[in-house]
Amino acid sequence: DTFDPTAFDRDDINQRLKRIKV
Repeated sequence: DTFDPTAFDRDDINQRLKRIKV
């Protein structure tokens, strides 16, 4: 099991930032 909640959160934040930028 290689589940990284921190990585998931980072991905979510990144996607949100990208949405706001666009």
